[in-house]
Amino acid sequence: MAARIPGEFCWINLLTPNVEEAKAFYAAVLGWTYGEIPGMGWSILANGGGAVGGLFDAKEHAPQLGVMVRVESTDRTVAKVRTAGGQAMDPFDIGPNGRMSVCHDPNGAQIDLWQPLGKPGMEVDSRTPGAPTWFENETSDPARAAKFYADVFGWTTEAMPHDYTVFQLGTLNVGGMQKIGAGSAFAKPHWATYVTVSDAAKAVAEAVRLGGTIRRPIHDVEDVGQSASLTSPQGVPFAVIEYD
Repeated sequence: MAARIPGEFCWINLLTPNVEEAKAFYAAVLGWTYGEIPGMGWSILANGGGAVGGLFDAKEHAPQLGVMVRVESTDRTVAKVRTAGGQAMDPFDIGPNGRMSVCHDPNGAQIDLWQPLGKPGMEVDSRTPGAPTWFENETSDPARAAKFYADVFGWTTEAMPHDYTVFQLGTLNVGGMQKIGAGSAFAKPHWATYVTVSDAAKAVAEAVRLGGTIRRPIHDVEDVGQSASLTSPQGVPFAVIEYD
């Protein structure tokens, strides 16, 4: 699979405490492997087909699985974020690899920008086990979020059953959106990451065996497959999906 195009999610960043325990957990549940970056203090996440993200020791941040969207120009996109009512850090370079910014939409969901220089981000097939495959905005104000993402990335929206919205980039489905419900595990808007697995039931059982918890049990996703939402023993939320 070719590198993601501008406007697509292109990378994830796992911020977690107890790094070595976390590595063992995700290796068993998602099949992730790790590439060490000497002297950098972080590791590459890979799914066998290639790199999918980075793993960082969450010493000063809440545990999370962050998302990044590829852009043609981080500087120009930061200006769009601010004009559209979001917040954005001033852009900065990650060595020769790329230029990024940490951003939040007007409802507070974090979404970061990546302008490739030396590294394009994910180049793996999203349906390969261990690959991030779907990204979902749980938000307090869907209408406000939809306008923001249209202004910043050019995403359009398609209404689906059960008050669900799909974000599209041309004809490409890039993510979803739903309003935070009363039973949500999160009080604040956020972007959730779904990872492909070959056997959802096995992944859930392994996660629980290793100390993870179930936020939403395995359920059918019409015309897609089976999914479940989990939290790692280190407190990081994520979801798995097995495609039909």
